[in-house]
Amino acid sequence: MATGDNAPPLEIRACQRILASLGDQALAGQEFLDLPEDSKARTHLLRSLSLRELKRDQLAFYHDALRDWAIASRINEDPATISSLPLSKPVSSRYARGVEIAARMALERQDNSAKWSALVSALSIAEAHSSWRRQAILAVIRSELALTLLEANHDLLLANGGEIFRELCTAIMSVETIPTNDLLQLNETDKPKLSLPGTLRSNITGSALRLLRWTVSCAREIPLVVIPPVVDLVGRTFQHVQKYERGSNRFSASKL
Repeated sequence: MATGDNAPPLEIRACQRILASLGDQALAGQEFLDLPEDSKARTHLLRSLSLRELKRDQLAFYHDALRDWAIASRINEDPATISSLPLSKPVSSRYARGVEIAARMALERQDNSAKWSALVSALSIAEAHSSWRRQAILAVIRSELALTLLEANHDLLLANGGEIFRELCTAIMSVETIPTNDLLQLNETDKPKLSLPGTLRSNITGSALRLLRWTVSCAREIPLVVIPPVVDLVGRTFQHVQKYERGSNRFSASKL
């Protein structure tokens, strides 16, 4: 949004305004922006495939990913826009990615935890559904810079008895794992089907391993109250499964 999608220098500001207006519409749950006035900025954004015209003078983002970035950029530019979000309802796919990207902007573009902390707090008001806060918290572990960001936000993660850290463990178990049976899909016709315990889950994003690597690096500072969710995360996502030996009821250990 800062460059107006690489607009010509004289049109950057006009392109920014159009993108910001459409971002505000997206925040309000609207799909398009009425823009009857012709301009070089409008033409540029249509030609660059940032926008598309649904019908005459109704502009929308060309792809949902661009809408997500616009929502994130507007939140990052002006946190007050959060008030236009339907926080009392569970976060929908329409907003989830935008909130996560906004949190990643706050994390990756700052030298301290202040902006991320403020965003998490804004999404944690009494009437807000917990899924909004969870989306902002997961950003720290989903980022490509996860280990660096975990270390940079060390104090915030472990503050108040490791409150955010504990939430992160729970969130990973809730939305970053699937039942291991589903992952293995043991449907071979020439082998007995191996049925694993239903409680065994597999982390499909690598987020659990990243968090545990950081946890080990600062193990001496982890509050005691954080240990149970960490143990649960390890126990349910890093167990060893057994490889079935044909013709017997015995299993040999092999790491999943």
